[in-house]
Amino acid sequence: MSGQAAGDSSFIAKNRLEALVDGVFVFAMTLLVIGLAVPSIPKSQAAAELTPALLSM
Repeated sequence: MSGQAAGDSSFIAKNRLEALVDGVFVFAMTLLVIGLAVPSIPKSQAAAELTPALLSM
């Protein structure tokens, strides 16, 4: 078999391990993004607070 040592059934190919880690990372990041809440700001305050907030970044 390509990529596996003979007789070693516990060997995982590096590219498969990288794909698994990437999938776990994407799943965790998705859960974090779902938990974000957008604050509610009245439209009259939003315009006044937008410029200072952008400049402070």
